[in-house]
Amino acid sequence: MDLNLLEPIINNLDKAIHKTNLKDSFIDEFIHDLQRSILRQNLDYDYSKLPKNTIFEVDYIENGFASCLDTAQKHSEKYYIPEELLDETAKNADYIQLDGNKYTAVSNPYKN
Repeated sequence: MDLNLLEPIINNLDKAIHKTNLKDSFIDEFIHDLQRSILRQNLDYDYSKLPKNTIFEVDYIENGFASCLDTAQKHSEKYYIPEELLDETAKNADYIQLDGNKYTAVSNPYKN
């Protein structure tokens, strides 16, 4: 069975689990493993879907990926950027943008 067909279901299940006492349980970790497995199967697809001129906000970095929010969208879509595409100085809560080769930290676009 193609796991891509299950991706929306798995993502909704993860959100539901985070609202219960099952957060950080074995089941929650299993769902995260499934999400990472799907992501790793689709790296080429995900690379092509990354907006090229967008400033992302890094939510967290773990298991080889940066979970980032697209700051240009009203309801920010989440993107997973492989850690090898991040500049070594990028960290949680940074704003990052593609400089041609790597995603590097940029100043907060919303700070006056």
